[in-house]
Amino acid sequence: MKRAFVSALCGWMKEKENLYLFTADLGYGVMNPLLEEHPDRFINAGICEQNMTSAAAGFAAEGNIVFTYSIGNFPTLRCLEQIRNDVAYHGANVKIVAVGGGFAYGSLGMSHHATEDLAVMRAIPGMTVLAPADAAETAEAVRLAIETEGPVYIRLGHGGEPKVSHEQGDIRRLLRLKIPEEAPRREAGGGLPRAALLGTGTVVPQVERAAALLQGRARVEAYSVPAIKPIDREGIVRLGAENEYVVTVEEHNILGGLGGAVAEILAEAGAGARLVRLGLRDEFTQEVGSAEYLREYYGLDSRGIVRRIEELL
Repeated sequence: MKRAFVSALCGWMKEKENLYLFTADLGYGVMNPLLEEHPDRFINAGICEQNMTSAAAGFAAEGNIVFTYSIGNFPTLRCLEQIRNDVAYHGANVKIVAVGGGFAYGSLGMSHHATEDLAVMRAIPGMTVLAPADAAETAEAVRLAIETEGPVYIRLGHGGEPKVSHEQGDIRRLLRLKIPEEAPRREAGGGLPRAALLGTGTVVPQVERAAALLQGRARVEAYSVPAIKPIDREGIVRLGAENEYVVTVEEHNILGGLGGAVAEILAEAGAGARLVRLGLRDEFTQEVGSAEYLREYYGLDSRGIVRRIEELL
């Protein structure tokens, strides 16, 4: 996803001379294509994310589009006041990119586990929040960020993420879920139970595997939800009407992220589906290990998702 981000940004820099990238002292190997093609628009701010964010807001005030880039929680929580006061309050054209969301930096412990970022950034007025699942969604997220006036947050994985299916999630328009018009409505009694599995970010491949494993025991469809804010309210309400269960899966606290957003929508709409939120349950991670290990430990791998749904059924 990192390379997809750099490739997409390089392409846009050829079209837009007012497009800049600020980084907090990292990314040189991955950033080499950008450094070679556009060295005058790559600015290393050093390990001072607060200053990087305020400087980006200043550049944006002069009519530029500025991407800021760092790892884990550093481009968000470390400089949250600058994001709120300097960027969002002024509607600045600053696009904040965090590489390694969720458990990507699992071996470095909770300080590097970005598991509250979606909720925090979603709560900031005027902030668009995107969490692409693979390289294709990443390229679309960059496009959408550039075309969106005002602040945008993009949460990326660390790299090497598998390609996900896009038959259900529409990568051409990240702000909408693609739900077939001919999808049957939920019927009372009889038949297999229906469930919609909604994942965001790099956990989506686990969601897709879980849906495949559950076939025959339930009618399950997996959906990638790369846009957390604005989220596809109409699509989620429809899924709530058509299914007995809506299950959200995220490498994030269940409070305020994807699960929180879906809960708000279903409650306000009075949709009939039961909502189940899978993620960290109002806790900090206490374990250290690879992203795969942490997903398994917290029940966010495909087998953990299947076990939870089997309990419901």
